[in-house]
Amino acid sequence: MQATFEELLSPDNTIRKRAEAHIETEYKQNPAGFAERLVMGLGGKFEVASMCCVLLKKYFLDSRATTELADQDLENLRNALLESIDLEKQPLSLLKRKGDVLSKIYAKLKKTEMLLAYLVQLADHAEPKVRQFAMYVFEILSEVHLSSA
Repeated sequence: MQATFEELLSPDNTIRKRAEAHIETEYKQNPAGFAERLVMGLGGKFEVASMCCVLLKKYFLDSRATTELADQDLENLRNALLESIDLEKQPLSLLKRKGDVLSKIYAKLKKTEMLLAYLVQLADHAEPKVRQFAMYVFEILSEVHLSSA
């Protein structure tokens, strides 16, 4: 499946369309298995991890998503996502993608206070990139919270 995610990034339209069709089939046949493969992709190359974040939002976390994940699946996704975050080595753009997904997961679980506590810790970090990540996720979390009120 990793190769399919990489094919989504191909400049060749034929390869990309084939990958999109494969992903749609995987999703329709086994949504839970597809979610697991997306989670595995979070630890891969930057471009693939970023694409997996986009696909997680599209298929499972967006307000227009047709598949609802159970709370336990959301908890597992949250834990895997937190484990995949490397604040020191990953570029800020990938961290932001992961922060988007993380904020949506916490909002769906109705546990935003847990995310806030984590972000408060990060906001005091010595590394500017970590503080930027925390501020970005604060912003996303506030947008998610305000749009659901």
